[in-house]
Amino acid sequence: MTDLQVEMNYDYATAERFPAWISLAVFSAICMAAFCSEVNSEYRGSDEKWVLAVYCISMSVATLASVAYLMVRSIFSGTIIEITMVTLVTAFWGIGLPVMMKPDNAIAVVGPDVNNANLYFFSWIAFIVAIFLVLSLVREKLAFDVRDTPGKQLKWFFLAASSLVVMGSAVRIHKSASVACGDDGSALSGSDYCKRTNFAISLGVVTFFVALTVLFMIMKSIMATMIELGLTTILLILWTFGVGFITFGGRERAPGTTIGNLYFSTWISFMLCLFLFGNSLQEFTAGGAAQETPSTSPPDENGETGALPEE
Repeated sequence: MTDLQVEMNYDYATAERFPAWISLAVFSAICMAAFCSEVNSEYRGSDEKWVLAVYCISMSVATLASVAYLMVRSIFSGTIIEITMVTLVTAFWGIGLPVMMKPDNAIAVVGPDVNNANLYFFSWIAFIVAIFLVLSLVREKLAFDVRDTPGKQLKWFFLAASSLVVMGSAVRIHKSASVACGDDGSALSGSDYCKRTNFAISLGVVTFFVALTVLFMIMKSIMATMIELGLTTILLILWTFGVGFITFGGRERAPGTTIGNLYFSTWISFMLCLFLFGNSLQEFTAGGAAQETPSTSPPDENGETGALPEE
């Protein structure tokens, strides 16, 4: 009876990726169904065919992996076969997602607007599941658990990632045929819409490089609390203006007022800056309080305290 219980626990521990493979197969199928119902086969160009290939390959590979976990888990889980399959689906989603989200392709996004909600949300969810599969294998093979990374470093990492999405989304809107801010002959050239889009690009670039610099300094243990507090204060002020310029003002004036990559990544960046500012302020005040604590000895039996003896 004991041996059976141990075996069941072992099976459960090695099946961490099994639900993820099933989920990836389901999400890929939803994306493929949404795509086929939206895009007529007669009007599919190279971009549409590539996106459809990503959905089909992802669903097929995930389905095979799910069956392998059920039938031959011992020779599949954590082996070169699963590693190859995880690498394959992650690479396909990593390359295919920008094509799906490119406004000019009119697949999941048109301009700043979401064209197909099922394609938009489930494509992102499938990509996140693929990243989870990668992290799970890394934790298993290299004994590195991202959950052991200090929370502040993770926030700076996610800020770099979200600001990169802001920059990329704003660049796509800037260059899209429906906006064409870079074209002097465009009706929107020089408008508030284009100015705010340019601001989003600049803010994303600056934040990305600041976040990477801070991460490097934290890992090298050369980041001073005062400097970090100053940087987070500046970033919080910039992103406070950023959410105002990018997501407020109406569709005619602001590029991020509608649901899309720019909207979500802008608000995520703002929230991360807010959390990082709170963490930095807490560390700064805690350090100041520690320095101001008087060096006195505990009260003696008469209730009197005295200075601690110097070493």
